[in-house]
Amino acid sequence: MQHAYPLSFAIYALADAYRATQDDQILQMAIETFEWLDEKGHDKNYGGYFEAFERDGTKILEPKDSKHPFCKIVDSLYGSKTMNTQIHLLESFTALATVTKHKILHNRLRELHSIVLNKICVSPGAMNLYFNADWSVMPDHNSFGHNVETAFLLTESAKAIGISGDPKTIKMSRDLVDHSILVGWDVKNHGLMDSGGVTHASFERDKIWWVQAENLNALLLMHSKYNEETGKYWKLFVEQWNFIDNYLLDHENGGWHLSVAENGALNSMQDKCPPHGWKACYHNGRALIHCIQTLHSRRTLGLYEN
Repeated sequence: MQHAYPLSFAIYALADAYRATQDDQILQMAIETFEWLDEKGHDKNYGGYFEAFERDGTKILEPKDSKHPFCKIVDSLYGSKTMNTQIHLLESFTALATVTKHKILHNRLRELHSIVLNKICVSPGAMNLYFNADWSVMPDHNSFGHNVETAFLLTESAKAIGISGDPKTIKMSRDLVDHSILVGWDVKNHGLMDSGGVTHASFERDKIWWVQAENLNALLLMHSKYNEETGKYWKLFVEQWNFIDNYLLDHENGGWHLSVAENGALNSMQDKCPPHGWKACYHNGRALIHCIQTLHSRRTLGLYEN
């Protein structure tokens, strides 16, 4: 079985590998992966991408179409489109668009930026998670980690397509962070909770490693843009880092714990940083790299935080 979600990360990895090595074979592999996905998965009627395929590229639109009828793909129904897959396609297409002028790729990136901005992201700063093919919404919860991650991804994709000053992108990116903090931030213990409703407090209150990493990156991004207006993002950034340092970093064995309870206590079976199918280092690795680069850049410009 093929799925657009892991294919997006293959494109992302190949694009960054080419950026590091300048190996044309790697770039060609990235382009071929994109072209296969675009041929098999692009929705010519409504935009965006279908997500599940047999190995030959046949789209799986209903359970009866699949040779694997009991397999839920990335926690979604066959035939549906998901926020999670579409934002990571936005992410990988952005990375590839910075190293090639492939015309179809750039057109698809513009399309995905518009879909994420106008169909997936909604006022007051939340995101819908699951959609039918025509982008009509399937009701569900609010994922704070994906909200703050998408604030960063929209900012990066806007740069890649030459609209970094787009007012709607700028406003939505800030709204995604502000609303997640309003509803999902733990004022007492600090850290961002996992998920909840759009208008009420979190109902999944554990602190997941990747959510904290993406929030760290998003808070510093907001601080770099709005520090002359408010000091709240820097305050939250420091509190977020201290929570990570005190509770999520495994100072004895290395790495990050998968998740901790609301108060920072380790969850059961989490005390030795066990391997996990979703625990890729790109969330925390990217967040730390971007934060270090941003802080160094601000100091080079003579901008110092207290």
